[in-house]
Amino acid sequence: MNHGMSLGFKGQLRHRYDVLVVGGGVAGLRAAIEAKECAPSLNVGVVAKAPIGQANNTYVSEGYLNTLNMAEGDTPEKLAADMLKAGRGLNNRRLVEAFAARISGIVEDLERLGVRFKRVGGKLDFLAIPGHTHPRICLL
Repeated sequence: MNHGMSLGFKGQLRHRYDVLVVGGGVAGLRAAIEAKECAPSLNVGVVAKAPIGQANNTYVSEGYLNTLNMAEGDTPEKLAADMLKAGRGLNNRRLVEAFAARISGIVEDLERLGVRFKRVGGKLDFLAIPGHTHPRICLL
């Protein structure tokens, strides 16, 4: 496709992209993957201020994912309630509820893409964190 963006800096190669994702964290990478899966013919690029996985929350977290622990009787409603309580009224209720409603299949989705989560006895190893009523953190 010839209608893509063109990036270039003095002394560097120029690249053309149909979709350019800004940010190399989990959300940015997932957006790039989704764009490519939705339209395989598109040229998708990612730009980030640091090497992938070495900036901000991705780096600080040392690789973990907040998700639902269905084995412990967790539900999207319980996750949303915990997040709203922890946010002390500062978070956006609609966004929290949308996140909680959609997070249940994220581990399987990421495993399909090659992410390996820590398992004990074949089961995901969940970590409990303060402010949550269920252990929900999956370690990488």
